[in-house]
Amino acid sequence: MKVRLFFRLLSHDITEGIIHNRKFFIFAALLFIFIDFVYWHNISLYFSDYNSVVDCGVLDFFMNVFAGCDPFDPEANKGVDIPITWFSFNVLPYLFVGLYITNDLQTSADTFILRVKSRYLWWLSKIVWCVVSSTLYYLLFFVISTAFTLLSGNFSLTQNSLITEEFLELSTYGKSMTEIFISSVLLPWMITTCHMTFDAIISITFGPVVAFLMIVCLMTTSVFYCSEFLPFNFSMLIRTDFCAINNISIYTELEVAFLIIVICLFLGLPIIKRKNII
Repeated sequence: MKVRLFFRLLSHDITEGIIHNRKFFIFAALLFIFIDFVYWHNISLYFSDYNSVVDCGVLDFFMNVFAGCDPFDPEANKGVDIPITWFSFNVLPYLFVGLYITNDLQTSADTFILRVKSRYLWWLSKIVWCVVSSTLYYLLFFVISTAFTLLSGNFSLTQNSLITEEFLELSTYGKSMTEIFISSVLLPWMITTCHMTFDAIISITFGPVVAFLMIVCLMTTSVFYCSEFLPFNFSMLIRTDFCAINNISIYTELEVAFLIIVICLFLGLPIIKRKNII
């Protein structure tokens, strides 16, 4: 009975939070097309002097987004390097997460909580919704990146080592395809998901505006400092053990992201219990 009620809640969240928020995904699709087109165009110009055509694989587009930048070094006299592509891709989901959850809390929560007789199921549904939304967000980017590789006439799911090493200046020497996939796709997805659940907690506590500003502050701080206490660093290839910047394994980083999701799930329970919903 509880399981069936939970899936009714989740169905409501997917319908209201994703399908009815399709304008967000349309905007995301336009952003992804722009990001991929600019990258594809720059690659074409960069390798225009080569005798053979250098084609991008799907992973190349992911690695472009999550390449990141070096930490700020005041002694280098280089100024601040802001990874615009990384920042714009990562900040977009948090524009609608908090807004949907707080709006649902104010409009539909009392009705559904009365039906299922559990505030905890309502909160669990929101956490699962964050996972689903994050997955669809990355899947949308995958579809658009796949379309670009198909249009180039040489479809490939992997990455082109020449592009990675010469254009992105990331070495893949000694890295298996599994490690490249985890660092470029799976780990960034987990980081986005765990921060969406964090955004959800802050939103129901202090409001969506405060939550969004906190996320932006965390992202900005992560650009300046490389620290294991700033998980956004894990979504930059240049900050992970992909480039041997730190000694933390990508598998440990995955575990940290998963732990954050679990912690947010349990931290939200007493907050929801104290909320004056019904």
